[in-house]
Amino acid sequence: MISRASLLIAVAAFAIAIGYAAVADSYAVFLIATISLTAIACIGLNVLLGLAGQISLGHIGFMAIGAYTTVLLMEKAGWPYLAATAGAIVLVSIVGGLLALPALRVRGPYLAMVTIAFGFIVEHVTIEWRDLTGGGNGLMLSAPPSVFGYALSERSLAIAGIVLVFAGLFLFERLKRSGWGYAMRAARDTEVATRSLGIDLVHVRAVAFVISAAAMALAGALFAPLQGYISPSSFPFLQSVLLLFGVMVGGAGSALGPVIGAALVVLLPEALSDLAEYRLLAFGVLLFVVLRAAPSGIVGLVEQLVAKFRPRASPRPGPRSRRRMSIRRSSKRITRRGST
Repeated sequence: MISRASLLIAVAAFAIAIGYAAVADSYAVFLIATISLTAIACIGLNVLLGLAGQISLGHIGFMAIGAYTTVLLMEKAGWPYLAATAGAIVLVSIVGGLLALPALRVRGPYLAMVTIAFGFIVEHVTIEWRDLTGGGNGLMLSAPPSVFGYALSERSLAIAGIVLVFAGLFLFERLKRSGWGYAMRAARDTEVATRSLGIDLVHVRAVAFVISAAAMALAGALFAPLQGYISPSSFPFLQSVLLLFGVMVGGAGSALGPVIGAALVVLLPEALSDLAEYRLLAFGVLLFVVLRAAPSGIVGLVEQLVAKFRPRASPRPGPRSRRRMSIRRSSKRITRRGST
């Protein structure tokens, strides 16, 4: 259950983020929108990694399918943006479910290899199917998308992204505390005990896989109008690794971890832009240092520090200890009376 203090902090953070996005310059707005869609992707990946304990290195393929489906439905089928986004989420959820059933029957590095293969398959399809995807030239939006007659600018997409991020955090907390969330964590921690309770591990993990794929589709649907142009190079394999690092660095399994990780994944390369060709090397070293210093992520490190310096409340005495204290007090009174 969310405490009143946490709710007030969340409302204040939401208001500050919306207010800043409304008055920031164009470059800051673009960064906010990029962080928002990256955070949405990381929140979805956090369901798979943080709750279900499964590692995927090809989730960028779902984001690519979501982006391409959104653009194709808008440009070639004439669908409005919201309908195209919903269609992309439905399609990617179906693809994710079909991939999850055979993929989640393997474990560890074998699952990672299956998802890597899926990512490469999606990349090659977008390159080779030129009549549909434009091949290496990609696809371009002819006009900014509109919602109820209102054209979506970068600022509008940034504000919409912030709203979706907070909605995603709320839904993640609800899922984490629900029966499905407990089943996912049980499947992650104790497989034998989970099977003994009659829980189908493949079914539970498939649900987590579908949820994470749907979140990636939503991120792709935001990415397409933000960039105005998509191509196979927009969804490289490295992006899958960075999204996975974002979840791990922020704190897998926590609500705020993916948001913190997404901010680091987006802002660190920008801050290290002066290093030119050594930028990715410095970025990788910083990520390694963070993971080495905080294996449970930044959120886990903060929780450990807070627990270390927080004054511990003295435990309340139980009924037996209270009875012993009353006996001691009464015996002291008797001895005092006897001495007088």
